[in-house]
Order: sequence, then C-alpha cells, then structure tokens
Amino acid sequence: MIFNLLGQKELIIGENKYTSPEYEAEFKAIKDENEITHNAHLDVVFYSKNKTELHAIEAKMMEWINSPKNLSPAYLKEEMYVDDNKKSSEFIQFFNSLIKKEKQYADCRFAHKTERYDAIQMTIHILALYNYICNGKNKSVKKVLLHNIVWKYEC
Repeated sequence: MIFNLLGQKELIIGENKYTSPEYEAEFKAIKDENEITHNAHLDVVFYSKNKTELHAIEAKMMEWINSPKNLSPAYLKEEMYVDDNKKSSEFIQFFNSLIKKEKQYADCRFAHKTERYDAIQMTIHILALYNYICNGKNKSVKKVLLHNIVWKYEC
C-alpha cells in the first residue's frame, strides 16, 4: 500500500526534495546471547537531499486488529545493546513501563500492556534509529522523524 503511494522515484514534499524511498529498511536494535544482531524493519525511509534529515515510516493496514507481539527478554538486558548505547538503561526503563511483569508461558516473552497499539514495536524502531544516528557511522543526519501511519478503513 505505501509503495503504491510513494513509488520508487525521488520525492518532492512541498518545496523539499528527498531521496528515493527505501522499503523494508533494516536498522540494528540489539544483539542476543549469540552476538546475533536483531534488526528493526521500517516500512520506508528517505533522506533530505543533503542527508541531514531522515524520515522513517511505519505503516499499519490491518495489523492493529490483532494483539501486538510480545517483547523478547533480551531488550531488558543492558549487555544486549549494540554500539555501546549510552541510553540503554533509559530504553530498558521505558520497555519495562510498556510490559506486564509476568512472562507469557507460550513463548517466554513479556506481554504488552496495550491491547491494540504496538508501542513496543515503535520503541524498538526508536531504539534502532537512535543506534543508527547516535552510535552508528551516520553522523550527517541531524533530524529524524518517525511517522506512524494507521490506515483508516470505512465500510
């Protein structure tokens, strides 16, 4: 759906020109006990022409109808954070505020406090974008906008 809206060409929004959109863009979030990196997958990213501004889009069509996925316990362990994340304790504290304290026995993950909105997924996206801008190799980006789009369907 978002591909049909944006296409593959450079974007012009108002007076501003942007790069061609990159779909299903991956950004490092955390690593696990086996040093395997877990990535956040954003539906679309694009940059301003001078690469100082990054727009990331997470769009939901029907996903909000289902309950959000549960949080892996790895997100609550400081040693799992990549690139010497200086804000890991703040992310852990925020993740703790989003989950129920008892684990779900089915998959040993923590359940959401919310029933529909996937606040955990959006926080993982923020974490991954933080890693990319503050801890990664991309030092040119000075402004990041994370857009969360929920498509409205009317009968």
